[in-house]
Amino acid sequence: MRDYYEKNNDKDKSKFMKLQEITGYVSDKALAKKGGRNTRKQLMTYKEYIDLGIDNSVRHDTDLERMIWVLTSKFSGTHEVDGKKLYKGEVTSIIDAESGDFLGFIAK
Repeated sequence: MRDYYEKNNDKDKSKFMKLQEITGYVSDKALAKKGGRNTRKQLMTYKEYIDLGIDNSVRHDTDLERMIWVLTSKFSGTHEVDGKKLYKGEVTSIIDAESGDFLGFIAK
């Protein structure tokens, strides 16, 4: 992990990691076997993510113009997230698009 994730939204998007290259990425097919489905797989700036209102906290080590992957999955039954059981929940993960670093998640 870096100390600070600098602005990179001016870079060529082809230089960013593809979802399948990110460690821990779960394909649609594998997610379906766990009772889930992806509702969002989107490349956006950190500011665009904040503007979605999914998370009330803000990372102070990430520039607002940093590109991230936002992945949201919904589950039809019970799913375990970070050691806790979540029933019919929604999980949103954010991943740095350039390095593939996992930046956090929200489970509701």
